[in-house]
Amino acid sequence: MLISLGLATLGTPVHAQISKRFFECVQDPQKCATVQRDPTPGIAPVTGPTQSAPPTGQPLSIEANPAEQQTRQRLETQLREREQEAERARNESESLRKALEEARIQQALQQPAPIRYQPGRRQALLIGNNAYQKITPLLTARQDAQAMSEVLKSLGFEVSLHTDLAEKPLKQALRDFKQLVQAGDEVLVFFAGHGVQIAGTNYLLPVDIRGEGEDQVRDDAIPLQRILDDLQERKAGFSLAVIDACRDNPFRSTGRAVGGRGLAPTTATSGQMIIFSAGAGQQAMDRLPGETQASNGVFTRIFLREMTRENVPIDRVLRTVRQEVVELARKAGIEQTPALYDQAVGDFYFKVVSSPIR
Repeated sequence: MLISLGLATLGTPVHAQISKRFFECVQDPQKCATVQRDPTPGIAPVTGPTQSAPPTGQPLSIEANPAEQQTRQRLETQLREREQEAERARNESESLRKALEEARIQQALQQPAPIRYQPGRRQALLIGNNAYQKITPLLTARQDAQAMSEVLKSLGFEVSLHTDLAEKPLKQALRDFKQLVQAGDEVLVFFAGHGVQIAGTNYLLPVDIRGEGEDQVRDDAIPLQRILDDLQERKAGFSLAVIDACRDNPFRSTGRAVGGRGLAPTTATSGQMIIFSAGAGQQAMDRLPGETQASNGVFTRIFLREMTRENVPIDRVLRTVRQEVVELARKAGIEQTPALYDQAVGDFYFKVVSSPIR
């Protein structure tokens, strides 16, 4: 009311200016925050409430109420907890990744490496001589060759099996087999019967051998080296000669001094392996002590078992056979160490079961 009365006493132009100024201050107090000199003549300056502005570049300080502070603290706490949970999840994920990687490594170490082996054409010559006419007959040689035939057929070999061969049939069997072998073939020759060494040369004996003297044995028997030379001449890719003929000198019972006990050391040529059932000068067991009947000789029965193991390379097969024969002979109080001569090139497996390539 007083303002209105005061304004009424002023002239109309002045009244209009003051009214305009007043309403501007009501609508925007910030304009009237500082004292300003009104340019209107004769009028005292209008003053409004003063408020100091914050220094340039500094935020205006606003004091939050307690409820807002509690809300902010709660949100900050929840944020920290979620960040901690995320960090734990990352750590658990990394630990799981490392555990899975370690499991894959262990699995790879436990599984055999994939075998990249493709068998070639397989040929086998098997001879088992039991029925010797002039010297001591044998008990298991024929059965050894027959058992070997069954196993080799199951392993993909084309088998030429002969038993109780006399001189001429034995030599003819060797000639026929030589013609069967082609370049690159995988070849196994098995002989179970009597053998003898004369002047360092090993001879395999037919069932009609007379043994009247060393010259007669040289003429009628088969030198082992001849068989090995035939295989090399035919360019066999891999050759294995298994000779179970290391028995006592068969001519001793006749009273003739022909040859020596067991077989002499030999030499394999490139691509060949040779295994004798006993070492130089040793005698091979046909039966273990206490056995009254045995279908196969000790060496051959172990060989038959080991050659059917899956994915085992030939060198390991032969070394396992040798080790087991040595242990059985030692328990029987006998010294028998199969002799191994190895010049094989490349891989050979009797039985391969394909593994997936990873």
